[in-house]
Amino acid sequence: LTELGIVPSVVAGYDVGQYTAFHAAKGITFPDGLYLLSKLTYFLQELYTQHPMAVIRVKGCSTPAIEQLLQEHAIETVHI
Repeated sequence: LTELGIVPSVVAGYDVGQYTAFHAAKGITFPDGLYLLSKLTYFLQELYTQHPMAVIRVKGCSTPAIEQLLQEHAIETVHI
């Protein structure tokens, strides 16, 4: 977009999108962003190897409703 003259005035990102936003704001170069993402991937792989886990996204259900279900079924290994 910047090659077309479109320059953002505000950028935001979530998860790996943060690196894209940081690059768009000229905070890091593209190669540096790739390097940082490779490091993030490495650290996450190490974390998951030592502490097996899964992450899910729940839409359309409130946090209290999820907490109630977990309590009703005596599930203590889930963290919100």
